[in-house]
Amino acid sequence: MAPPLPPSRDDAAAEQALREGLARVPGDVVRLNDLGNLLRATHRAEEAVEAYRRAVFLRPDDGGLRGNLAAALIEAHRPGEAAVWIAQAQTAHPGDARLALIRSEE
Repeated sequence: MAPPLPPSRDDAAAEQALREGLARVPGDVVRLNDLGNLLRATHRAEEAVEAYRRAVFLRPDDGGLRGNLAAALIEAHRPGEAAVWIAQAQTAHPGDARLALIRSEE
């Protein structure tokens, strides 16, 4: 398998814009989720976990955010924590096929 590509300048600019937006509006759940997605895409799972945790704290009933957090935890080699979040998300959204897919990655 080839090593992952390093983050591009576009990734760095996007991250900077997201962080600047969050500095202005710290509770912006969409930006927190987008930041988590960007961090996962650039192979920074531990940092993504923190962004997703903040988003889940602000919107605890959002199964998609819980699923993203679980996926980042798996990528960060923390499957036990991920299983808890997946179970909670599946309870809230029992028919969500994406959650079953994330669980299969454990």
